[in-house]
Amino acid sequence: MMNGYRPDAVLLMVAQWDTIPQKTAWDAPPRDLTDPAQQQRFAANLDRAISILSVRNTPVYVMNSSRINDASGLAMNWLIDDAVRRHANAHLLNVRDQLCEASFCPTWLNGISVYDWTWHTTPAAEKRLGAWILNQMFQPGYRG
Repeated sequence: MMNGYRPDAVLLMVAQWDTIPQKTAWDAPPRDLTDPAQQQRFAANLDRAISILSVRNTPVYVMNSSRINDASGLAMNWLIDDAVRRHANAHLLNVRDQLCEASFCPTWLNGISVYDWTWHTTPAAEKRLGAWILNQMFQPGYRG
């Protein structure tokens, strides 16, 4: 897969969906990332994704989540941090530091409306975040 495309870098975004309780089998109870079995599944799939994407020593930039107001969200960010440490070509993009204050995520930041009424990022925040991501991925000294 990666041999055909040969990207300079890859952006990997893990969805907030993974923090929501969900069934992994028809007869299983819903579980979120506070469950050790679900954590193991998430970590294994994240390792697999990073391994596939970095097969040609391609740098993989993994976004964490800005919304970690519950135990499952905290667990997801911890699992992402841990996966990035395990892979030499993986790099963390700390979205939380870009969109939030130390203890909360404000609706306005540096004069920009960050979230709309559905708690999705606004176009202005997406533009700011996109520019930051590209600057992180292709900064001076980037090994392309």
